Amino acid sequence: MQFETFVAEFHDVPGFTIPESLGIWDCFLRFQLEKERSASLLEIGVYYGKSAALLAMHSRPDEQLVLVDPSEPAESALKLLQSIKPNGVRLLKNLSSDHAVWNLAGTHSRAFRWIHIDGDHKGETVYNDLLLANELLSPTGIICVDDFMSPRYPQITFTVCTFVELFCRELRMFLCGFNKAYLVRPESLFTHLTFVKNQLGKKLGDLGFNNFTIYKTDYPHPINCFGITSRWEDYIYFGLDEDPKKIPI
Repeated sequence: MQFETFVAEFHDVPGFTIPESLGIWDCFLRFQLEKERSASLLEIGVYYGKSAALLAMHSRPDEQLVLVDPSEPAESALKLLQSIKPNGVRLLKNLSSDHAVWNLAGTHSRAFRWIHIDGDHKGETVYNDLLLANELLSPTGIICVDDFMSPRYPQITFTVCTFVELFCRELRMFLCGFNKAYLVRPESLFTHLTFVKNQLGKKLGDLGFNNFTIYKTDYPHPINCFGITSRWEDYIYFGLDEDPKKIPI
């Protein structure tokens, strides 16, 4: 299914993920299908399943899509996702801190290529979800955390930054913007930075997005991370302030 078809078919599904983030997801998920071996996908906090529908669209027949959400709308989401992916969709109607969810760390250690953290937004819960995600993420997978840098949820930004600093040998942030933070294993950091630098802008443009600028305004230290937000002047990419064409990774 093409991204345009996804937008047309699921535009009326309730959800909060903004279109630009869904476009970024589409680019990364397609990149994974080209490079990544079969692995599972996880979403914590499903609501009615709009963003999970994109995950289902990009999952292989032999891959599992695991949903964690104790709320009633998750039942509707399950039916929607099974219409896209008839096999391999699993709903855990539990809190992400419950043993039933943490059992995944024993059965699926380092077996998830995509993990979306969008459950309860309290700092303690996000820290729990990051701990779980760190146990589950594959060597080349991506963790996406919702509402990063949102003024409504400053605790999320604080928790993610604190966690990445504490677990810098296991997780690094390589992109943030449009309400999301994206984390990977250190060994795959350069691969994802290179993709953002060389391909993400064009691929978003191919999907019809043009209101964005991708920033890399510092050298690799202290943080080797891109940012993306609404378009500034005519820049698709903007590097160092003193030389916007220079994008060091």
